[in-house]
Amino acid sequence: MSDQQAETAVGEFVQSTTTFTIDLDVGGRLEPVVVHRGEYVRADHPIVSQNPQYFEPVSIESRWDTVEQATAAPGERRTVGRRHRPVGRTGVPRDPRGFTEPD
Repeated sequence: MSDQQAETAVGEFVQSTTTFTIDLDVGGRLEPVVVHRGEYVRADHPIVSQNPQYFEPVSIESRWDTVEQATAAPGERRTVGRRHRPVGRTGVPRDPRGFTEPD
């Protein structure tokens, strides 16, 4: 999926540049709502159309949009994890607190 398709699928968002309060119509009643600085809101939401001065465009990217190569290419060396701890006679890792192994 390309970046353009991902943005189209979730819709456009804007980000609040400041914290502000607005009375929002919820089921025929006006309810006070606090929008915090940095909060994302859909661009077509009534909060944005009533207060466009408090919002700026934002591009949202997901870490799942990137495809990672699972195996090394020919001749490429991959780093492996950290070394394993040394094991004792029993095959159990040694206790870092200094306790002796059971006999």
